Amino acid sequence: MSNIRVGVLRGGPSNEYDVSLQTGAHVLETLRNSLSHIYTPVDIFVSREGEWLVNGMPTTLPKLQSSVDVIWNALHGHFGEDGQLQKMLDDSGIKYTGSGALGSARGMNKYMAKEIFENEGIPTPKYMVVTSYASLRSTMTPEYYINDVVQKIFRTMAPWWVVKPKSGGSSQDVYIAKTLPELYEAIENNIYHNEDILVEEHINGVEATVGVIEGFRGNEFYTTLPVDVGTAKGSIFVKNFEEDAELPYRTRGRISGVESEQMQALARMVHKVLGLKDYSRTDFIVDKNGKIYVLEVNNLPGLTKQSLLPFALRSHGSGMEEFVHHVLSRNL
Repeated sequence: MSNIRVGVLRGGPSNEYDVSLQTGAHVLETLRNSLSHIYTPVDIFVSREGEWLVNGMPTTLPKLQSSVDVIWNALHGHFGEDGQLQKMLDDSGIKYTGSGALGSARGMNKYMAKEIFENEGIPTPKYMVVTSYASLRSTMTPEYYINDVVQKIFRTMAPWWVVKPKSGGSSQDVYIAKTLPELYEAIENNIYHNEDILVEEHINGVEATVGVIEGFRGNEFYTTLPVDVGTAKGSIFVKNFEEDAELPYRTRGRISGVESEQMQALARMVHKVLGLKDYSRTDFIVDKNGKIYVLEVNNLPGLTKQSLLPFALRSHGSGMEEFVHHVLSRNL
């Protein structure tokens, strides 16, 4: 019996290009070193300009239909994580890992996800969406518009504020503003992009994250123990680490047993209500009174050697070999 051909899709046009390359490299390494008796990996590189290449040669979706049995999607960010790629693969009849088109669109759009959270009674920080100046049809000057926006935010939410793109992941372009001048600067740095901005109230507390893996180890929705990610200086969600750096994560850490169970239940709920598939990772914060808030969901979480989901798996006595084989086996 011939091996199953797995096309690992990485790179892409988004600003998460580098993270995508690392995630894809880790999956490829796992397939080559630990699962080569079952799978034959095919490295599919997508350039920043959107060109698809296999072994340095251009390829197309029709060609991929006959050269791979399943796609491992490692394209983070715009196009790869927001439903566009998923619809293309669905239309082409190519099997792939991760959430489908609708679930990906919901998870990637932070505003849409927050609306669903609110409708489902899932606690999430106060927020406000700011329309990008690039898409605004108005005669007001950028300076007037930014001042107006800053005043509205100040009347709605007390300092501090978290400013980030409405869509995106890997903590790209996330700002924490402590003062009005810092808020003005954060808005100004994002307002000229084509994408709207999400501004949230900043909640001081313990940051944690929980992974959900469907069907793993006999569980319909396997949830990892919370990983306390706030042990580093500053926020782990807005910090990158070198490959050989000691990771400042701790399983459970400052999270109590009751809080752990609540987070796991919320992570499962988030995965379900957004219609996600295969695996996801939900980020939380616990305030000083013990209230838990869902910050956001990662519908295609990073799988680099420094990423949080692989770290959580290791704390459960698992790792990339078991995880990759499990996810692939569900999509064949």
